[in-house]
Amino acid sequence: MGGKGGVGKTTCAAALAIAAARRGRRTLLVTIDPAPSLGDALCIRLGPTPRPVPATDGMLHAMELDARTALEGWLKERAGAIEALALQGTWLDRDDVRMLMGLSLPGLDEIAALLELSRLRQSARWNLIVVDAAPTGHTLRLLDLPRTFEGVARAFGCMQQRHRAVVEALTGGWRTDAGEALVRAMFEDATALRTWLTAGDQLRVTWVTLPEPMATAETLDALSLLRTAGLSVDRLVINRALPAGPRCDWCDTRRALETRTIGRLAAKVRALPGSIVMATVSARDREPLGVPTLAGLARELARGSPTPLARTCPSGVKGRSPALSGRPPAPDEWSELQLLLFGGKGGVGKTTCAAAAALDLAGRNPQRRVLLLSTDPAHSLGDVLGRSLDDDARRLPVRGQLRARELDARLSFERVRERYRQAIDSMFDRLRGRLAVEAAYDRQVMRELLALSPPGLDELAAILEVVEVFERPPGERPFDLLVVDTAPTGHALRLLEMPGVMQDWAKALMRLVLKYEPLAGPGDLGALLLRLSRGLGSMRTLLADPHRAGFVTVTRTGALPAAELRRLHARLQPLGIRESTVILNAVGRGSCSRCRRLSRTEMEDVSQLQQWTGRTGLRLVGAPAELPPPRGIGRLAAWRGSWQKLNAPSRRRRSGS
Repeated sequence: MGGKGGVGKTTCAAALAIAAARRGRRTLLVTIDPAPSLGDALCIRLGPTPRPVPATDGMLHAMELDARTALEGWLKERAGAIEALALQGTWLDRDDVRMLMGLSLPGLDEIAALLELSRLRQSARWNLIVVDAAPTGHTLRLLDLPRTFEGVARAFGCMQQRHRAVVEALTGGWRTDAGEALVRAMFEDATALRTWLTAGDQLRVTWVTLPEPMATAETLDALSLLRTAGLSVDRLVINRALPAGPRCDWCDTRRALETRTIGRLAAKVRALPGSIVMATVSARDREPLGVPTLAGLARELARGSPTPLARTCPSGVKGRSPALSGRPPAPDEWSELQLLLFGGKGGVGKTTCAAAAALDLAGRNPQRRVLLLSTDPAHSLGDVLGRSLDDDARRLPVRGQLRARELDARLSFERVRERYRQAIDSMFDRLRGRLAVEAAYDRQVMRELLALSPPGLDELAAILEVVEVFERPPGERPFDLLVVDTAPTGHALRLLEMPGVMQDWAKALMRLVLKYEPLAGPGDLGALLLRLSRGLGSMRTLLADPHRAGFVTVTRTGALPAAELRRLHARLQPLGIRESTVILNAVGRGSCSRCRRLSRTEMEDVSQLQQWTGRTGLRLVGAPAELPPPRGIGRLAAWRGSWQKLNAPSRRRRSGS
């Protein structure tokens, strides 16, 4: 189950798994999202091992597959062979190797999770595994993991070849050992993963979307990429379509917008090769939580019939809510920062809020140079601004000095890697003739290790390149404030945690380089690693400085967004990142009986958030719902002006709370 963040992948995956279990299939429901909400949807606590789901007669089990736990298990089984390979195939000593083994090997945690999923698939215990995947950009990255695993195998293979060449030179012979068996098994596993991911008779993709232009645009891009990669998409679910019912300006406008969006999407899907079944699922008054409710959702998915939609002419309307009446606009406290990050669960409106805030900050101080940066691999910033964007910072036609950029992390990381390749080659050119047969293998080991691109490392390298400007004197900086639209929660947290992990890696690689320095002399590689370590340290310092950096969490009403909001808050505190504001997005409804019911539920959620933000010392800001959603510079600026303060922060700040 794939799709843009916030479209309902988790609930749809759970519903399909429940339906399969009730048809007599032994089913395992697995989430691989780094910020899982599957347990919230099922109303049970889940962990890294399968547990039975109540009310399914033991036919359905569910689990949260944790990548780091999977990596620890993978390493534990192979620790001896990996340690021997590193000791025999590099200039590292035992202490160096054990230090590296204690770190998160780049790329291996995600691969280990995929290998664990493949292992579960081969178990006779299950007839079907339903996977709740991460949001679009990171789901598509799964397709690269077999290639990344081959890169790890090549790096280990080079270590093994170096060791074998030395042994053959000294003894004239060679016997297969555990290291060679490990490398062979890794290549076989990589091939098996690639075969499995592209085998249409073993793996199928159901894509979930919403009847909204931004969601359907991302869906069409994803369908094209999946088809190119050889994956079979057999079903497209259009979730949360408004059913026929009472009329009001809000509901009439929403139905009209949905009708137009679904019609355009259906026409484009029909033009694609192959056959994709489309199913439309009606919006519920409350989130579908728990097995009985999800079973009802499954019946609707199985029917696959479109929801009847009224056809009226759309016109812009705003949702009305007592929570937004008569309160003053939220005061601005971001104008003096250098770095402002917007994060939260997928689909809550991070990009829209980040864009509106950047427009406002640039307009308030025309002398301040602001860069609005999207780091989500599935970019939507250009769609929100109504502008064509790429990896170059584009000047926007607004009051003030505002530029926008959609980060091409792969391209940026490739530039970084090229500098390191050149430095590695330069070092080993100086070693030519001094290490005999070993130097060629050492060069290749270093090159293969550098070629690995773990999920999140490319974004980190690219952001580091941007953040480094704050180390320059103020007069030499191209911008004064960086506003970042991050990826959904799990991968945003990984990005924020990555500087510490990568600083440890840079120090470990420095130790490796120092092994060669007596023979090669000082070179560019050591200087590059030192610069990387210092840059990562500066980034960590910046993130932890409340006077220079801030984090804004965007959420919506509902049980699942509220649960993820609390988990995100708990994860940010150990990182030392200042979180000052929660934006409750899309507040308000129409005037019909259904809208009034939803408004009462919404006000209950607002009240709970007010109590929670009061306890934690966070400021709560409400942003009104609009149809169509705000898009384009003018509408975004006007929408930002309608944000309202929903509470006053408690004097008891969040330390220890």
